[in-house]
This record gives sequence, structure tokens and C-alpha cells, in this order.
Amino acid sequence: MASPQGPAPPNGPAGGHWVAHLSPDGRPFWNHSITKQSVWEKPSELKGPIEKEMENTPWKEYETGGRKYWVSSETKETTWEMPQVLRDILARAAAPGFGSPSQPHQPPFNPQLGPSGQPLTPMSGALVGPGGFVSSGGVPVRMQPLPQLQQQSPQPVTLPDFQSHADAERAFMNMLGTIGVTPTWTWEQTMRETITEPYYKALKTLAERKTAFEKFVAERKQADKDERERSLERCRKDFFKALDRLGGGPEKEDGVKSWWGWEKGERELSRRMGDAWKAPRNDEEKRTLFEEYIDALRTKESTKRKELRLKNMDKVAGILQALSLDIAGSVRWREAQSTIYSTPEWANDHELQRLEPIDLLAVFEDELHKAEKEARDAKQRTVEEKRRRGRKSREDFVTLLETLRSEGHIVAGTTWKAIYPLVEADERFHNLLGNPGSSPLDLFWDVVDRLDQQAEDDERRVAQVLHDKKVRVSEQTTYDEFVRLLDADERLAELDHAIIKAVYVKLHGREIKLAKEEKRKAEKKLRLLIDDLRYAYKKLDPPVDLDSTYDENLPLIEEQPEFLALIEDEPSRRLAFEKFIKRQKEKAKEREIAEAEAAEKRKDKDSARSSSHRDRDARDARDSRHRDADHEPRHRESEHRSSRRDRRGSRGAREDSAPPDEDDGRTKRGASDEGDSAGLPPRKAPRVDKRASERPDVEMRSPQTDVEEGEI
Repeated sequence: MASPQGPAPPNGPAGGHWVAHLSPDGRPFWNHSITKQSVWEKPSELKGPIEKEMENTPWKEYETGGRKYWVSSETKETTWEMPQVLRDILARAAAPGFGSPSQPHQPPFNPQLGPSGQPLTPMSGALVGPGGFVSSGGVPVRMQPLPQLQQQSPQPVTLPDFQSHADAERAFMNMLGTIGVTPTWTWEQTMRETITEPYYKALKTLAERKTAFEKFVAERKQADKDERERSLERCRKDFFKALDRLGGGPEKEDGVKSWWGWEKGERELSRRMGDAWKAPRNDEEKRTLFEEYIDALRTKESTKRKELRLKNMDKVAGILQALSLDIAGSVRWREAQSTIYSTPEWANDHELQRLEPIDLLAVFEDELHKAEKEARDAKQRTVEEKRRRGRKSREDFVTLLETLRSEGHIVAGTTWKAIYPLVEADERFHNLLGNPGSSPLDLFWDVVDRLDQQAEDDERRVAQVLHDKKVRVSEQTTYDEFVRLLDADERLAELDHAIIKAVYVKLHGREIKLAKEEKRKAEKKLRLLIDDLRYAYKKLDPPVDLDSTYDENLPLIEEQPEFLALIEDEPSRRLAFEKFIKRQKEKAKEREIAEAEAAEKRKDKDSARSSSHRDRDARDARDSRHRDADHEPRHRESEHRSSRRDRRGSRGAREDSAPPDEDDGRTKRGASDEGDSAGLPPRKAPRVDKRASERPDVEMRSPQTDVEEGEI
């Protein structure tokens, strides 16, 4: 470890000039009384043979973050575990019989004791130089050294015979307290300091010693904690009263503030609290009490802010409720905010105006949720009320149907059409209409379905009785006969006559339906046989004469299988022949009509074709005339242009041969002639209307046909 500056101590009696002291953080250090040199590490003069042997090894012990580690000065190797060479040294020291009487015995050193055996506290001073301290007030104080350790002649120590392990453990722990082991010491440090003590061997194994050490540290920590709590409890009341007299919070400008830190609080309170500030034992207790008060002050201010915030939010909620805004409807946050700001309650309450916009929005959201919940509840109540009315209406209508059933109006197989006239005027029927759930028709069919099921069961019972008696209900069986067949059977004694009649009606109706079905099938078969016979007449060769009779064609058809299929059914055979003759005559007439219509169409077509030829010839003649009329004006115009060019050339020749005094007149006349010629409208070629030329009924005429030659 590093040591304060100063010359090396002279060689004198072993450890005779070294004095042990405690630093403010509880660490021991040694000061030389002659050279005034201070060192953290125990001087070699005070070390025992084991410590010197360990010092001679290349391994050096260091500490970081409260954890020990070792570094080799030779290999530069670093390890968290104690090297094996050091363990071997400690193991030899722990063995029985270690040491010799010639070794001097040094009294144990207690770093907690000062001069004259007075205890030293960790906060009694701070290391500032060789042999000096600084008090809490900042004034240097000279500390008296501990009594010099005097060399004594070795005295043999005999360990008592411990009755139990607990007694040996207690003696070991008392030895630790005597040496001055504190909770900050490590097991390795403690072992180095106590390994030469006689009571170190009170416990036999290293594990027992370490367990006792850990127990001692735990007890010492708990004792220190209890002492600290007692000291704080003794000072807390007066300390807090003094702070309360100073005042705190934002209301008092020069009071204690919740945002103060320890440095600020120490600087302010040390000069304003007086004796209450000096009551705690050290700065640590002062800081603990100060932080407790600051935490309580912060909690108080936070609680007050929360109460004020909740109070203002309740006021805003009351304003919103008084405004009766449709929050769950069309009103939005911006509209509601503007409305709140315009109320006199907001304008006259300055504390309310300090409410944060986010809190105002939170109140609006709460009221919005309440309004939406009320709307949902109202809607749910409406739906539930409607469902309840529907349920009651269904129950009333079912009662009505049961009444009709008991009166015999509703039986198995009854239709809604038959029962509707009986219920259409009833109030219970109208109350059920429009309600959710089953409709009147559904409830009616429920009743009829139950009756049908019951009727099917009764029918099976009756059918079983009829089957046992080998009786079959036919189309001719009457109800009286049916009843007489069943009266004697005990299985049907409990059946009502209405049920028996309903079974009869069902069975009798089934037989009638079967008979009708058989008749329909027979008629269909007969129609097919007749059609087959008609087709057989059509295939006869030679063909049947349409003016012949049935008897005349009988020899031709009587051997055909289609004719023989109608055995003993002469009317059907004659009917087939009559239908065949009738159909053939209809076809012949249809052919005659079709031929007449075809001839008429051919005649109309020939007439239209001849008319088309005439129209085309007339159209060709008109086109020829129009072409001749168009060619003649163009020829005359070409001749006129040629003659005009000739006249213009002769006039120019005469002007060149005329005298000078006549130039002006001729020039003017020439200009006049040219002007007349230039003033004529431009001649255009006759335009022929192509669309008119394509139409045979439109006469094509040139626009210049009626214009005389002198007018051009």
C-alpha cells in the first residue's frame, strides 16, 4: 500500500515507535512517532513470522470493490483465489504445536481503542498528514498516539477445556472482538491478524473458524444497526421539530425545499438549526435524518398536488355535467374545451386555470366514457324491454293457441290458413307482430307439430290393431265400419273418438289418394298404347287413305303388335285411328297453306326484281344527261378565257406603239378594263351532289345550266 511521505524509520526496538490509529472510514493505519511517517500497511517490525513468510512470497494481495485478489510479481498472473503457497503457510500456522517459546509474544492490537483505552469512532478525524487529523469543524487536531507496544517475554497460554462447541465458538468470537474485527474485514484479513492468537485454536477446523467469523460479523452488523436506529430515534423528534420551525415547501421562500440535496442542506442547516444539528453522532446520521425529512416533505407536496389536481378535475367534471353537452354524440374535444373556457366558473377560479390541458382532456375522456356507457346501458335496457315484451307476447299467443287446441279448432294437420280467421282480430296476435324471436306462424307450427307427432303415435297404435285383426281400410270403408272394427280392442279404449276419427280420415284419405294414383297411371299407360298404335298406322305400306274408314284399314293393322296390345279395348283402337286420320288431314292442310304462301312470296319477289330493273335504267339515263350538261359550260368557259388572253395581248401591242401624250388615257382605260375584268366574280366549277347522284329519284342539275353566255 502507498504510504505518506517521510524518511524511513530507523532501526530500533521491534515495533517500539509505531503507533496504530483509525481513519474516519474505520481503516487502521500506523504512524511512526519519530519520523512522523504514516503507512496503511502494517509495518514489518510488527508482523509475526507467518506474515513475514507470506510477505516473502511473490504473491501480493489487493482489493477492488470489496473483493480480494492476488497478483504475482514474477509471472504477473492475477487470480481471485488465494494461491496454494499462501494456503500452505496458513495451514502450517493452524497446525498444533506451531511456533516456539523463543518467539516474542505481542499483545493484541485493538484499533477501536485510543489512548488510555478510550474508544475511537470512525468519524473522530480524517488523515491529513503524519500523526494528524481534521475534526468535523475543519480545525486540525493532534491525536495522541496509542501506548507503545512493549516487547514482553513470552508467556505460555493454556486454553481452557470447553464443555461444548458453543463455548469454544463464543471464546473465538470474543477473541475477534478483542482484536477489533469489524464487519468490513474479510476472512483472509481476519485470519492474518488472529492466526497467532491462542484462542485462534479454540475451534479445531478452518471451516468452524470461518463459520464463527461470519456469525460474529452478522451479530456485529446487527448490533451496529440497532445502535444506529436507537441513535436516530433519539435525535429524530428534535431534529424534525427544528426543521419544522424553519418551515418547508413552496409556500415559504426561505424554508426547506424538497429539491435540496445533501450538500445544499448541510450548508444551510448547519448554520440555522443550532444544537439540533449537532445532536446526531456523525454526518451519516445527519444525512439519514435529513433525507427522511426531505422524503416526507416531497410526499406531502406530492399528496397536496394530487389533492388539488383531483379537486380541479372534479370541478371540471361538474362544469361539463352542468353544460349538458352531447359528449357521446356530435360534440368533440375542441368544442367542449372552448365551452369550458368560456364559463364563469373557469374564468373566476385561478386555481382551476392551473389545471394541465392533459388533465382537462382526461376529465373529458372520463365523462365521454360515462356518457357512452349510459347510452349503451339505455340501449341495452331498451333491447331488454323489447325482448321481455316479445317473450310475454309469445307466452300470451301460445295460451291462445292452446285454447284453440282445447276447443278442437287446431288438430293434427291443421293449416295456418284455416286458423288465421280465428286469431286475426285477437289483441294477443297483434302484440306479437314485429317483436324479435319466434313469429306467430312459428308458434302455430310448433303446436301442430306436437299434434302431428301425437297423431303419428296414435296412428301406429291403430295400424297395429288393424294389422293384428288383418283388416285393411279401403276407399269404400265408412267411418261407422271403421269404429266397429276397433271398439272391441282394449288397447284403443283410452283413445278419444276425435283421435280415432282423425286416424280414419288420414287412412281413408291415403287410400283415396292411392286409388287416384293408380287410375292416373292406367290412363297414362293407355295414352302411350294409343300413341304407339297411331305411329303404327303411319308406318303402314301402302299408306292409309285419309278418306277411308276404320273397317277398311282393319286388315292392314290387325296383325301389328301395337294393335294387339289393346286387347279387348275396341274403343281405344277406333280412337287411335280417328286421331291418326285427324292429324294427317291437319298436316295436309298445313302443307297446302305453306305452298300457297310460298307461291305468293315468289310472285312478289319477281315483281320487285322487275321494278328494280326499271328504276336502274331511269337512273342511268339521268346520270348521262347530267354529265353532258356539265361538260358544255366548261367548254364555253375555256373558249372565253382563250379569247380574253388574245384581246389582252393585242391591246398591249397597241399601247407600245401609241404616242407619249396618249399614254395616260390609254393606261387609265387599260386599268379600267383590267379593273372590270378583275371585278368579276371568280368562276367556280359546277358542284355535283354525289349523294343526290346516288339517289335515282333526285335529278342532278348544274348550277350554270340556266346561266346565259352574256351574263358570265
